[in-house]
Amino acid sequence: MRADQLLASNETLGAVLVLMLLLLWLRNRSFARELTRDTDHGWRTLTRLALFATLAFIAWSSVFDNWRQLTAIPFRATRAYPSQRIQIDPPSHSVRAVTLLLLALTLMLTACLIARHIGGYVLQLLIASGAFVAWLPFFVLRQRFTLNLALGIDGSWTSPGDVAAYLTFVVLSWGFDIGLIAVSFALLAALTAIPVTLLLDLLRLRRPRVTAEAQPFFNAIGSRIAR
Repeated sequence: MRADQLLASNETLGAVLVLMLLLLWLRNRSFARELTRDTDHGWRTLTRLALFATLAFIAWSSVFDNWRQLTAIPFRATRAYPSQRIQIDPPSHSVRAVTLLLLALTLMLTACLIARHIGGYVLQLLIASGAFVAWLPFFVLRQRFTLNLALGIDGSWTSPGDVAAYLTFVVLSWGFDIGLIAVSFALLAALTAIPVTLLLDLLRLRRPRVTAEAQPFFNAIGSRIAR
């Protein structure tokens, strides 16, 4: 496989996505600790299941499915003619079924964590609205980058200038690909979180986490009162 084909491959995009999520996790260690060290054993177990489902979904989609086809499903669904909805080299129906099953499981578990650790209905609606507005610009730009990426390097691998320009283009392409994946997942997760939050509230299972952010303030008040 040529170097430009490897850089444009679905597997490489999946590896870059995992790397970006790992960096995001390390950069937000305090929030990661809140997720993994929840005081409630059931929620800690659910967090582990959500992480495992997310990694399984990413691994499966990177090896057996196609990220660029997955994120283009909403656009293809709006096309009027069947010829406009044709996919080039699509995965088998069984592979796509497993992908959608893993996606549904990941969304359900993530929705539970959103309800407990991030916010309720208003914030979920804001996230869904923002992701919906951002989806089309990301998709349009991603499509343009994908088209040029498929053409390969426009120059020579022996030229440092050509290589630097091409690698810069590839990094930008990865950025829009991952941005579209993130926006698409945020939209689906926020929409899934709304009914999940309602169900958890009705069953009195949500119990949003209690933070200690205001504890220094109350400690200061307590010390003044004690004087």
